[in-house]
Amino acid sequence: MVIRGRSLYTETVNTRRWLAVFAATALILPLLGAGSAGAASQDPKTREAHPPHKVLRSATPTYQGGYQPSQLATAYGFAGLACYGSCGAGQTIAIVDAYDNPTIASDLAAFDAQFGLPCNNCLKKLTPQGPPKTDAGWALEESLDVEWAHAMAPGATILLVEASSASLTSLFSAVDYAVSQGASAISMSWGTNEFLGETTFDSHFTAPGVTFTASSGDSGPGVIYPAVSPTVTAVGGTTLPLDAAGNQTGEETGWSGSGGGVSAYEPAPGYQSMLGATGRAVPDVAYDAAPTTGVAIYDTTPYNGQAGWFVVGGTSAGAPQWAALAAIIDSQRSSRLGAANAALYGLPPAGFRDITSPSPAVPGFDTATGLGSPRVGTLVSALAPTSVGSIAFVTTPQTLTAGQVSGPITVQLSSVSATDVTVTFGSTSAGASFSTAPDGTRSAAVSVTIPAGSLSSPSVYYEDTKAGTPSVTASAFADGFGSAGQSETVAAGPLATLSVSPGSATVAVGSTQSYNASGADSFGNAVPVSPSWSVSPSLGSFSPTAGTQSTFTASATGSGTVVATAGALSATSSLTVIATQQVRVASITYTAVSYFGITYILVTVVNGSGTPVSGAALSVATYRNGTLFGTASGTTNSLGRDLFVITSTPTGCYSTTVTKLTATGYTWDGVSPPNQYCK
Repeated sequence: MVIRGRSLYTETVNTRRWLAVFAATALILPLLGAGSAGAASQDPKTREAHPPHKVLRSATPTYQGGYQPSQLATAYGFAGLACYGSCGAGQTIAIVDAYDNPTIASDLAAFDAQFGLPCNNCLKKLTPQGPPKTDAGWALEESLDVEWAHAMAPGATILLVEASSASLTSLFSAVDYAVSQGASAISMSWGTNEFLGETTFDSHFTAPGVTFTASSGDSGPGVIYPAVSPTVTAVGGTTLPLDAAGNQTGEETGWSGSGGGVSAYEPAPGYQSMLGATGRAVPDVAYDAAPTTGVAIYDTTPYNGQAGWFVVGGTSAGAPQWAALAAIIDSQRSSRLGAANAALYGLPPAGFRDITSPSPAVPGFDTATGLGSPRVGTLVSALAPTSVGSIAFVTTPQTLTAGQVSGPITVQLSSVSATDVTVTFGSTSAGASFSTAPDGTRSAAVSVTIPAGSLSSPSVYYEDTKAGTPSVTASAFADGFGSAGQSETVAAGPLATLSVSPGSATVAVGSTQSYNASGADSFGNAVPVSPSWSVSPSLGSFSPTAGTQSTFTASATGSGTVVATAGALSATSSLTVIATQQVRVASITYTAVSYFGITYILVTVVNGSGTPVSGAALSVATYRNGTLFGTASGTTNSLGRDLFVITSTPTGCYSTTVTKLTATGYTWDGVSPPNQYCK
């Protein structure tokens, strides 16, 4: 079950409409099997978990396919981080799985060698419950988890904790042990159906300063534990088509196997209060999981008699990579993030790539892909902010014409240790030399030229003297993530454009035409039209009215999505729509030859509703014994009629038909019924 409608960040009528559905779902799920299977066996000693992974095809001795780390790093934004190549330094990611993978160290080494990843004693394998037996399915899972957590956070230590069995008792004990070893993020790519009394085990996932991630399952709608535990970040699945460089070749969509739903036993946590559900809804987030867009792993513990390079999918692939992202965030914070869900649900939607299709994935939160897949750069900036001190633009906000020189623009900084300071207007920048006052306040005045057609706000960019700290932009908004200061709005030239496609169309009645609106800033960069902008009239799909011709003017206004402080934007665009109706010749009336060999032919034209069509240009042809006898043309009157006269008709058989019909606002199928008579 999903919330259909708008983003979860806005309370809507649709949201309220689904409150009752969510409440009912919590009651219905046990009847459908989501909770009833566990009700009969809630003893964690006997209840076993299973790893949700999907193998695409047979193994190969050498790498033959499956996504490489660089592809997903580019697609999700890991490659854009300043730490890329060594992210996660100083952090420990624990992978908790069952049974033993005896070849994990050599498998990771082969994986790293194939993809050029560093590993300086990066893997530690611990068996706190004694040496477990080997299990091929779990060994494959361990290769997947270890290799891909390491791929996204190569600077972190990977701690593989192997439970002696797949019972929940053993796995929970292994989780507790991972916490005791100082792990900042713990990945759990396993789960079991919900069961009565599961809430008593939630305490295993509440360690301060530890982020827990878990797979949401690979069997479609349905809830599994521990993903549904409220302090665990449940990871659902998507299908992510990429080219070899990691660029998307199509829309990221929800994967049909992604588990999700509403818990029958866990109450709705506070951070999901806006959903209106009575139970905990999962998943929270999503990641590439479809086997057809699966990842490459190397595993030489034989799985179904095979060893080597596999292509593997499943929500198992997403949980360790979200754990890697948590470790990267922790490496840039002064204190650990810990249980992440409250922070994730409190972020603006820009931190996630919203997955909107196919159903049950819908705009906003849904129980197939949660909040969406990660925009890594935005999430790291939001959850690991860098202190920016105090920044202020001293001059009064101003509006300039194209080519006018600003200024001077005076910028003040205090309590900021910075180098390489630059003041920018859009794509134009000017270096600034700051003078320091005795009180520590530093000021600089700079002048820049505003390019024609630009739209921007001045921003200060600087780098902290601490090595490795990325550049920080001081914005006008106190966003709660470390930004401070104020800015001025400077605009020159056109603000934005709005285009509607198709710009004009001829549409037959009974068919449906879809229209799309798109916007661009003055630099030619695409800007969102909806929901950031409101478009009037709505340019969805519509069916036209017979015989109508209409011009629609679309207008768009918004709060300035081109640049954070650009102010209101507006643009208009028009499109013309002509609705057409096929015209048919309803009747051709012939009058018998009675006046000196003259034949009269009356043609009547009506549309599909039986209404006469006036002003229709007609051409007719008469055939005698199958040979063309004569032609004529004319125009219908207000009654849709035209009278044709054919003279000198010798004995024989005749047939008359309309050969051409043209009427404004109408189309014609070219077929008319002939009428035959003999004399």
